[in-house]
This record gives sequence, C-alpha cells and structure tokens, in this order.
Amino acid sequence: MKRSPKSVIVSTPPYFNVSRARRQQFIRELADKLEPVAKCCTREEEVRIGRYMYTVGPVEGSGCVTFACSPVGGTFDPGCQPLPALRKKLLDKNRQLCVAGHERVVLIVGWDETIRTEDVREAISNIDFSCLPNIDRVYFESGLERIHLVYDSLKMLYALKGGSGQ
Repeated sequence: MKRSPKSVIVSTPPYFNVSRARRQQFIRELADKLEPVAKCCTREEEVRIGRYMYTVGPVEGSGCVTFACSPVGGTFDPGCQPLPALRKKLLDKNRQLCVAGHERVVLIVGWDETIRTEDVREAISNIDFSCLPNIDRVYFESGLERIHLVYDSLKMLYALKGGSGQ
C-alpha cells in the first residue's frame, strides 16, 4: 500500500481467512477502507473492518504504510536501508579488489528478501564511486534468484562524459 503521504504502521491479525480467488479484491477493499484512517492518523487508533480488528498508528518514515501482525513490528525505508550497509561493504570490497589487469566485480547475494533491486539501485545512486576506484561492477541477486547489474563504472564514465554508455 503506497497511497498515504505519511508513514503509518497497521497492526493486523496474524491470519486472514480469505480464499485465494478473493485475495486481490480483499486487499483492494482493505486498502480503500484503511486509506482515510491512515491519512488523518495522528495517534494510534483501533479500526474494525469486517471481521478483523486493525490498529493504525503514525511512525517516522518516508510515506510508507507497513503492515505487521506483531505489536513489535516496525518500519524501514527500503531505499535508505541498504545504503549504510552498502557504503561499509563497498569500502571493504574496494580495499580487497586492489588488483590490476582484471575486471573487479562485487556480487551481492543472500540479502534480506524485502530488499528489491530498485532499492539497491537507489542506494547505489547515492554512493560516490569516485572514492571506490577498484570496483568496476556491482551485481545484486534479488529474492527471485535473478542477478541484476546495479552499477557499471564504464557506463558511469560514459554518462559523465555525456555519452549513452551503451
């Protein structure tokens, strides 16, 4: 659910008794009913929708609505979450990849399945690779076991010089 301009957390029941055929409709209807509550939420509120009770409360963040079935649930900003870890790891990898005559590649695997390729690309775009000259390419394995190129120093060089990088 990415409709509300402010961040809220919605505590949900631990399970829903909804048939597979009706799930998409159930989710759309639930989002439509929770949206007005989330938009004007200034404190934690309990809401009954159909057979289920929900608790909606404001949290710090960047406009995300997070669902959790645990009272200790929390939120994260997916675009920012990978950034601190990437900065630290890429600094380490840059030191390790100080070799000449080879393509120096970093492959990120086994990361949290909630981190999407777009999140890693966004985080990568906030890293100054001029401080990481030993990294030529960074690949990311998404939760779907697909490998994606998320950084290519040669394409970045062409882009900085006004070329297409193709």
